[in-house]
Amino acid sequence: MGLVLLIWLIIVLFFDWFFDKWLLKGKYKYVYQSEAKGIIDIILYGITFILIFGSFIFDPTNQALTKWIHIGLYIIIFSVKSFMEWKYLEGKRYVASLILLFIGVIGVLVLSQILTK
Repeated sequence: MGLVLLIWLIIVLFFDWFFDKWLLKGKYKYVYQSEAKGIIDIILYGITFILIFGSFIFDPTNQALTKWIHIGLYIIIFSVKSFMEWKYLEGKRYVASLILLFIGVIGVLVLSQILTK
């Protein structure tokens, strides 16, 4: 199940790139190029620490736990990304992050149902 969810993450990241190109025309700046750079560094270091620490704690063979951890990560990462884009950037870039949040969570739920049958 872990490999399938990793492939799903790569697909969601491709959608992230696609929605950025589709929704945003011309030049635009990223959140890390705004005045929120310090805040983003703290959030990314915190999420990285939680992922590294959490990888030693949970049992990867437990599929239900793995599913909910991935759903939680999608919600945390894309909601923080969407909020930072809404607050510090102009335009509709945050809409792409919200769409990806829903695509990611629904995809994990569908894949977990398919794999458990």
